[in-house]
Amino acid sequence: MLPGRSDSLTTPKASASACGGAKSCRACWAARELTEALIINPYHVEETADALHRAATMPAAEQRERMASLRATVREFNVFRWAGRMLADAGRWRLRARVEARVKRLQLP
Repeated sequence: MLPGRSDSLTTPKASASACGGAKSCRACWAARELTEALIINPYHVEETADALHRAATMPAAEQRERMASLRATVREFNVFRWAGRMLADAGRWRLRARVEARVKRLQLP
C-alpha cells in the first residue's frame, strides 16, 4: 500500500501486495498511473478493509491479469523514462526563457 501523500516518491512496485492485487491511495501519483490497482482512501477504514478483502478473495486469473498489466506499466514508465522527461522539460523551459529574454531585449529601444 502506498502512503497517502501526493509527493510520495515510493516506487510503483511498492504497491504490489502479497496476494497479487496492488493497492494505492487516491492522493498518490501511482493511483493515476497504475490503473489496474485497487484504489483506496487510506483514511477510510471500511473502504481499505473492503479493498483488502477484495484483493484476498480475488480469483487467481484476475490477480495474474492485473499484475501482468501493472508490471508492464512499471516496465514502461520506469525511472529512466521519468528522468528523460524531466530533462526534456528542463531543456524546453531553458530554451523558452532564452527566447523570451531575446524578445524582451529586442523590444527595448
